[in-house]
Amino acid sequence: MKKTKGFTLIELMIVIAIIGILAAIAFQAYSSYMKKAKFTEATQQLESVKTQVALCLQEKGITQSSACKIGADGFGWEFKANATDYATKYVKSINVVGATDQTTETVASDTLVSTVTVTVNSSQFGAEYTLVVGGYWTKAGQLDWKVESTSTCIAAKLCAKGDK
Repeated sequence: MKKTKGFTLIELMIVIAIIGILAAIAFQAYSSYMKKAKFTEATQQLESVKTQVALCLQEKGITQSSACKIGADGFGWEFKANATDYATKYVKSINVVGATDQTTETVASDTLVSTVTVTVNSSQFGAEYTLVVGGYWTKAGQLDWKVESTSTCIAAKLCAKGDK
């Protein structure tokens, strides 16, 4: 009797099923990785805006923090006229809002002096996510940034609450 060589149909179907399962898992991981990679453009643009806020607060002080907003400019710093002027392929808009003016240049506890909101394009991410960052003036007289819990990117695992 002659022994045949090769794979049976069942063996081939098992191999194809295993490859299919691995591909489905890999696609989800790749999709998540690509969203995070695209989201880095939003965080990079945020860094330049945070610098402008810091320069504005340095020039005007926290007693005039409400003046540090979209459309304002000063010596060596400038915010664009509209939030949509910051638009790119992945970023829809960046809005800068100065907080309520403080009565003195010193604070007893961390005090919100500015809020920057980055909104990404839903066409690139499947949904419109926001990254809301609060600028807090510390007792030491420094500006400290924190990701606010109102950011929708937290639930999507594109950013983390409390990050700087």
